[in-house]
Amino acid sequence: MPQSPAPVFETADEISAASVVVILQTAQTGFGPRASTLDAEMGGILSRACSDPAALAESGTCIDLIAPQSVSTKRVVVLALGKAEAVTTLSLARAGGLLAAHLEGKGECAPTLVLDPIAGVDLPGAEILARVALGMRLRRYRFDMRNRRQGAGADRTLRVKLVGARGPDLTAALARINAIADGVEYARTLVNLPPNHLHPDNFHDHLEPLREAGIDIEMLDAAQLKELGMNALLAVGSGSARPPRVAVLRYRGKGAPAQPLAFVGKGVCFDSG
Repeated sequence: MPQSPAPVFETADEISAASVVVILQTAQTGFGPRASTLDAEMGGILSRACSDPAALAESGTCIDLIAPQSVSTKRVVVLALGKAEAVTTLSLARAGGLLAAHLEGKGECAPTLVLDPIAGVDLPGAEILARVALGMRLRRYRFDMRNRRQGAGADRTLRVKLVGARGPDLTAALARINAIADGVEYARTLVNLPPNHLHPDNFHDHLEPLREAGIDIEMLDAAQLKELGMNALLAVGSGSARPPRVAVLRYRGKGAPAQPLAFVGKGVCFDSG
């Protein structure tokens, strides 16, 4: 697929020498032990930068500080998560996307995300880190068939260390968000492919990898469409050198409801009418 490499997420026990440290912080809750230690090493710069109650109120705000030479990291970013009671999986992913954009603008691609226990947030630490990571990955997606993006941070793989949650919970949470991101990026790439690369004749080939996820694939050709009375689709397709086809994808997960849920997409290859 003509897209940028997926970010790599790794776990770590504590903050080590890093070029960029990102503190995940909610509004009006105070720093946790790791952030407090870093703040002390920086002479209180972090706490002064976040002293305004409004500084962390808007989720996704990035407070960027150049660290003094006495600290092993060169840059510290405080990522605002908003008020603790308003934190959701969606708001965390959005904040992660804004963080990725901020770091990309600075040419940084190896941050360490640091999470201290946060009072008032009804999510485990592993889920908080994973959802921020999801937003970062989705923001870093690039579609470029000729790999022409050579700007700062555009094509360099994002490598993120996660501090604040470890073990099977974080491993499982990262597996979930990577599965979500795989699906989103796959769909984005199918949408972005031009019609001379994605067309009815080869659409089936592009869908084949979905079988690994347990999805059944059925392709209806022109004869089958005619038998089903799908004449409007056949009429539109008659204007193309390639006859129309319809892809039917079926997924039956465990515990699926009795009544199926259907999504219908029109003009996937090139018709946008």
